[in-house]
Amino acid sequence: MKRKIRVAAWLGWFVLAGALPAYANNPPAPDGMLSIILIFPVAILGFRLAGAQLTSKEMK
Repeated sequence: MKRKIRVAAWLGWFVLAGALPAYANNPPAPDGMLSIILIFPVAILGFRLAGAQLTSKEMK
């Protein structure tokens, strides 16, 4: 039983050690435009969930 735990610990360590350099070599691509586009649906959904009522002046 101890041998299985030791093997699992080593395997977990190797997976973690291998994942860090792979992430460092391939940074995530910037998605600025996608983030800007997603603001509008999230804001609309938030207004509806909050039950916010806009006055006629605020709608313009």
